[in-house]
Amino acid sequence: MTITTTNDDSQTLMFRLGALLSYVQQSGIRRISLETDTPDYFAPAWRLYERNGFACCEPFGDYRQDPYSCFMTRAV
Repeated sequence: MTITTTNDDSQTLMFRLGALLSYVQQSGIRRISLETDTPDYFAPAWRLYERNGFACCEPFGDYRQDPYSCFMTRAV
């Protein structure tokens, strides 16, 4: 899933993330992981995910470690 927003609609992003986490929990999924870019302008996204229980992790699935990706995960 891709969520695209601007800094002006952070409440919308919080709502979408909350809805996604609720759906995941109701579906019986036990872990959710994400990949985002590493340039500094993604720092607000990293903070948002950290505030919602995500922590940095190793690459998952078919991803490989690279300097342009940040991997995060959390239990549901």
